[in-house]
Amino acid sequence: MCVSESVSDCPLHGFFVNLHIFYPAVLAFLVIYFATHLKYLGNIGKYGDLSYGVYIWHFPILQVLISYNLFSNQVAGFGLYIVCTIIASLFSWHVIEKRFLH
Repeated sequence: MCVSESVSDCPLHGFFVNLHIFYPAVLAFLVIYFATHLKYLGNIGKYGDLSYGVYIWHFPILQVLISYNLFSNQVAGFGLYIVCTIIASLFSWHVIEKRFLH
């Protein structure tokens, strides 16, 4: 095993597979695992069907927040992004979408 400071100095460099290529497969496995094994996640549907609203609103909201450079603090920016997307999705469901389904 190599304990050098630089990975490229290690004689085994290039022999082992780069583990970063497995991250998407591991993430997909975890999503499928938790989706099939967590049976109760609460009664989220009582507030409305947010899935389409999240799909429609997430990208424009993300672009506006990025254009105002609100991701300089990534945690606060992500929190603001989630809150804005949920609020826009709720508004979209209750004001626009639900009317067309009845």
